[in-house]
Amino acid sequence: MQILQGENEEASNNLKSLKLQADQSSRSSLNQLALDLAIRRRNADEIQSALKAQSDQLNEISSTDRSGGSIDIPDLVSLVGEVRAKKILTSILLTTKAEMSFRMEENESKETADLARKVMLRNVDRVAWPNGP
Repeated sequence: MQILQGENEEASNNLKSLKLQADQSSRSSLNQLALDLAIRRRNADEIQSALKAQSDQLNEISSTDRSGGSIDIPDLVSLVGEVRAKKILTSILLTTKAEMSFRMEENESKETADLARKVMLRNVDRVAWPNGP
């Protein structure tokens, strides 16, 4: 993956270029790679952007395939703080018709999943439900 080595900005630009040329399967892999890279950098803007890209792709897929898909949510609270995590989770819950799963290691807390639950309960009438209308 030499294309992603080098300066952060160069790697991000190369990744964007690849995404534009990719088919659905490849786009999914590239979106996951973008998220993993953003998590490694602990860059809140990039994490939000990568999750939005996954969300957009899942919405595109669910418009033709009712099975939807799933979006893996990292431990946002520890990565970007509770305030930013709440903003990201709210955006995903209100716009993505996909299931959410929470990617947590054994030593990580459940704060992100708990926060997502609170955000969902506060916005239950506005949530974009998987396989919903």
